[in-house]
Amino acid sequence: MRKKDKTKFPVARIKKIMQMDEEVGKMAQATPVLISKSLELFMQSIVDDMCKHARVCNSRKVTTTHLKRCVESTECYDFLKDVVESVVDDGDGGGPEVCIAKVAELDAIGGDALGGGGGGGGAPLSMILDAPPPADDSTDDSASPAAT
Repeated sequence: MRKKDKTKFPVARIKKIMQMDEEVGKMAQATPVLISKSLELFMQSIVDDMCKHARVCNSRKVTTTHLKRCVESTECYDFLKDVVESVVDDGDGGGPEVCIAKVAELDAIGGDALGGGGGGGGAPLSMILDAPPPADDSTDDSASPAAT
């Protein structure tokens, strides 16, 4: 029996939003699920990058200022620049230039305040889709020829 995938974003709502556009006709059943998973990965990426900015600036909480700095310093978030343009920088952690410079320095040496990848990157979608499924640890090893 196949386990259902649980997504963080409601698939039915995504489908309804997509069908609001008159140019969108029928769509495959997997399309809203793929959009939901894409949104989930995007949100995880941007939140991780915001946390990195907050930690580099010695902040105890993530604010809209960290979002603004994240968008301004990461090329893949350029499409959000007009959205964060009106956010007032509160000067947390020594100003935007200092924090952005610290984050850029960490990225240049391959380090990270969180100990992970960051940078809005992650694996390209083609690598995610082409990757073989992870091995199921629940299988019985005694039945395999390698176990004997």
